Amino acid sequence: MIGEKEDWLRCIEMLFLPQEKIKNLLYCFLILNIIACTPQIDDLPPFQLANDLTVDGQRLVFQSARFSLTGAIEVNEENSHVFGVLELSTDEDFSSPPNSGGSIIRYPLYSVNNEISLPAFPMESGRYTVINETDFEVNNSVLQGENFVFPAEVFLSSNIDGTWAISFSGESGTVQVQFDIQAGLVQVSNSWRSAEGQHVNGTVALPLNYGTFRP
Repeated sequence: MIGEKEDWLRCIEMLFLPQEKIKNLLYCFLILNIIACTPQIDDLPPFQLANDLTVDGQRLVFQSARFSLTGAIEVNEENSHVFGVLELSTDEDFSSPPNSGGSIIRYPLYSVNNEISLPAFPMESGRYTVINETDFEVNNSVLQGENFVFPAEVFLSSNIDGTWAISFSGESGTVQVQFDIQAGLVQVSNSWRSAEGQHVNGTVALPLNYGTFRP
């Protein structure tokens, strides 16, 4: 009863508060509610698992990803880039030879060498430009300070003998790569084409074993 009486007294007091004070109380109430309902950045995952990639409009469902690091290499100056290969497969375990009908996309990634010491992960997340052989062999001066992919390769529908029904490499476009070591994930967003006009579009996000690398 005492608690109920105090609540009634507060309500009566509110009726006689100055209008400006009531407005201020309402503003505080609204701000507190907005803060309470806004998700904090630390609580949000960096990205969700996704599988929405198409090759010339045909959707492919990838099951696994793997990455191998080669080390620092010379592109247009000594040790200018770090080289690693990211691969996506429609097989769960990267069977060798691939299962009949399986497909693979291979991204040889050249990341600007920022002299990061192992076991820290040396590859940058972000935009990688898809380049062709001419850009790599002749016009490589434009690659200084740039992350790029060469050659981005697609291998579709493995035959029983280990050959591929269709294969092609990238001519131009971009690949966005997001490495998340803590979550053990990698996300690849594609927007590129081959010299023959095949288009690769869409995003794949899959678990990736980073081994002993650390953020």
